[in-house]
Amino acid sequence: MAIMSLDPTGRGQARWTMRWKTALNAFDITFDSRLPAARQQPNYPSCTARLTDPWAEAHWTAALFTGPSPAFALGLLADHPDQEQRIGALAQAGGLLSQWHSPAGALLPAIVARLDDPVAEVRYRAAELLACLGPSAAGHADAALWALARTNDPRCLPGLAERVSGARSGFASAAAHYGSARDAFHHPALPALHEVLTLLPDHAETLLPAVCARLGPAEDVRLVRGLCDVLAVWGPAAAAVPRLLGLLEDEQRWAAAATALAGIGPAGSGGRDLLLARSLSGGADAELAAWAYWRIGGEPGQALKVLGPAATEGRFPHPALRRLADLGPHAAGFADRLRTMADAAEPWTGIEAAHALWAATGETGSTVPVLLEAVRDLADGVCRPVMLPAVRRLTRMGRAARPAARHLRDLPASDRRLHYFGGWRAFTEDESLRAAVDELLAAAG
Repeated sequence: MAIMSLDPTGRGQARWTMRWKTALNAFDITFDSRLPAARQQPNYPSCTARLTDPWAEAHWTAALFTGPSPAFALGLLADHPDQEQRIGALAQAGGLLSQWHSPAGALLPAIVARLDDPVAEVRYRAAELLACLGPSAAGHADAALWALARTNDPRCLPGLAERVSGARSGFASAAAHYGSARDAFHHPALPALHEVLTLLPDHAETLLPAVCARLGPAEDVRLVRGLCDVLAVWGPAAAAVPRLLGLLEDEQRWAAAATALAGIGPAGSGGRDLLLARSLSGGADAELAAWAYWRIGGEPGQALKVLGPAATEGRFPHPALRRLADLGPHAAGFADRLRTMADAAEPWTGIEAAHALWAATGETGSTVPVLLEAVRDLADGVCRPVMLPAVRRLTRMGRAARPAARHLRDLPASDRRLHYFGGWRAFTEDESLRAAVDELLAAAG
């Protein structure tokens, strides 16, 4: 069941090239009048030349079959003796599913059928697609740990606990972003282990012992950072506090521990003195220390001494602006500067300044328009990373955000997936955005 047993070999590409050269040349001639504009340019490489990279060829092949119909992908997914065709069929299905919701029901049985394929890469791609589909694939939740985690199925917990404890893992060693919404080609890859764990706050109590056991000064720094990010997302987890307090004096790991404690909140109050000292030292991550100090119960005045100037005078202010918003009315003294910054051309600075201004003063007349402008193109299916936090900040403003709610009211009915990055993120970004818009529509009334 483990993902590592599904690892792709990647050895089929050369055989794919020779086997399909003649057929694709004929395909090229037959569909010449339907080719994307870029392929009709005189300097576009010949079909034979393009076959040196068959997965690039899949991009233009998919472009010939626009729209959400699964018919072409289903035809490719039918049983075929050639393993390269079965691999290519799943690539086509992934590209279609990364762009549209409606084909999922028709394609799921065919994808599940490939889980028993004799070829490792075919099994891997089928399991990875089921994981990406998440709740839509709940009836097939035993495909792999990632698929189980995406469906919030507790059967994933023993395997994930083993991997946290050090068992060999097929998950990525670090977070990665690839592909884009402009790319109808699905990039099959697994997330990093900590990215899987952040999706499982409902099972934090079960996973905490394994996580806490790895929070030590001798553990790999990247592992500790990833696990601390998980704890920050999970929220209150008092069992982890003693291990995190022990890391606050470790020069390489204290920032990760501070991030986790900020997410846990007042239960981590034992770290106030150390965090205050680090915030006032002026060293690297002083802003993080000041924010974490406030989050675990510190005095607002001390946090403002660091966060106020960092948010309103810093060269890259938006992380500090996001943290300053947490201080709410305590930051009202910076309102004039925040009003100016809300008009910044750089969208991240604009939305975080507008949100901090609202949190400090309750102003909506000048802040809602800034956030609405940041999400305006979302109604047309255009997705950028700044949009999800902008929608969430609008939701906090309640009925004052009605103009944004009206603008986005038709989005839940859209069949097109909303995402900026490709691969599995195309699915999780879409789910997060739709959930945020639903919450906005409910809050705005």
